[in-house]
Amino acid sequence: MLLLSVVLVAAVTWAVLHAIYASLPPLTWTGVPALLFVAAVETWLGWDLRARIAGAGSGGRRKEGIRPAAPLFVARAVVLAKATVQTAAFLGGIAVGFVVYLADMTGAPTPQADLVDSSLFFGACLILMAAALYLEQGCKIPPSDGTDDNVPPPPRESPFHGLRRPMAKTAIVSGAATRHCPGGRPPVPPAVRRCAPHLLAAEVADHVAAILVFRWRTLSGRALRRRLRSRGGWD
Repeated sequence: MLLLSVVLVAAVTWAVLHAIYASLPPLTWTGVPALLFVAAVETWLGWDLRARIAGAGSGGRRKEGIRPAAPLFVARAVVLAKATVQTAAFLGGIAVGFVVYLADMTGAPTPQADLVDSSLFFGACLILMAAALYLEQGCKIPPSDGTDDNVPPPPRESPFHGLRRPMAKTAIVSGAATRHCPGGRPPVPPAVRRCAPHLLAAEVADHVAAILVFRWRTLSGRALRRRLRSRGGWD
């Protein structure tokens, strides 16, 4: 992907230089030290993060004198590394376009100096790209060797595990919960037994409330009909 980006940018640069190179000022080498400085900073950052991440050890044991890396800082470093790789590929493609265009113009002093400067700039882009890739690799957590004895135990199984099954149906009979399964009658979990009286009471309360609401509506309708008849408004 990076090679494709370099090739595409180099082709576009080579095509554009045919039209505008005569009007461009001479190239300078000032961008080379800047790229090398950024590459040095990212190389040091990648080395530091690699040591701090590996210093935690397996199972979370930290080595003496090594400060752990903050997760947010590591995430920002990964974003910086990815952005730097893409930027270095883009600038390197521009430098390749200059090199290809100026390869046949070494007879003049200005194109020859521009060819040297663009070649140095391309080399600095490669170094910056390598430093960014090193930083990205340094942010990865090293694989465990599988010899850690401080692995936390798995969580305990919930008492409500397995209550929701497609082929199981819980019914409440005589204040106790029974489970009807197509293949037999397994034992009822204690959690269901404890909840059975509450579920039965809730079901009875729902039925009583429904009867009261129906009775209230019936009495209200009769009173309304009596009132309309007494006033002569009921046929």
